[in-house]
Amino acid sequence: PVGKGLVEYAMRQAQMVYLKEADIGALVQAGEVELQFSKLHDWLAVPLKNSESEVIGLLALFSFHEEPEIEDCDIEIVSIVAAQLSLAIERKKTEDALRESSERFRLAMESSEMGIVDIDLSRRTIRISPQWVNRLGLQSLDGETQWDDFLSLIHPADDATRKKSLMSHIRGETSLHESEYRLRLNDGSWIWVLSRAKVMRDAENKPLRLIGTLADITELKRREEIEKFGAEHDGAGDKDRAEEA
Repeated sequence: PVGKGLVEYAMRQAQMVYLKEADIGALVQAGEVELQFSKLHDWLAVPLKNSESEVIGLLALFSFHEEPEIEDCDIEIVSIVAAQLSLAIERKKTEDALRESSERFRLAMESSEMGIVDIDLSRRTIRISPQWVNRLGLQSLDGETQWDDFLSLIHPADDATRKKSLMSHIRGETSLHESEYRLRLNDGSWIWVLSRAKVMRDAENKPLRLIGTLADITELKRREEIEKFGAEHDGAGDKDRAEEA
């Protein structure tokens, strides 16, 4: 019966349960369990738990005969297998969740025209969102592009500021690399971008990668220029009117 079997009993205990025939009989007499099988000599159950110690399943071993009995070595083996199964199930769920999250993030980035950037500092390669590879006219091999090819597209007047910010971050002087600069597109036109990245280090604190984003802020820069132009001319007009007065 659902809810009154040995499986449900073991799930409620949330720990290893080893019952001999007499123990099972006592539980039946107490009304805690109801058996679907009339003869059960001994029964072992080890819970499968996730990282939060919640029971997600059960691994059981049972016998209908007096011989052979479940021994200590059997209990140890079942416990080890249960632990490995718990880890495998948890890992699979984590991988599925990460895969789903990554796909949602990728779609969000594509729709917002923001690029994901992954730079391998030792190999000097860069992985960048496909739409940015196309916009910049970069050559990609298996998703990778030469970092130097990307750097060659940065406006010379902006490169020194960008490099200073990046080196300061790699040296550990800042928590984040952030820089605005112009990039040349495939058609020869220029856009303004905001680059943000964080360095990933190994166990010896050696910088390995830069992970970050690349956002097109051309429209924002255009509005800022219009506002600046308007403010300057309003100020000049106020000064002229004051002199006339």
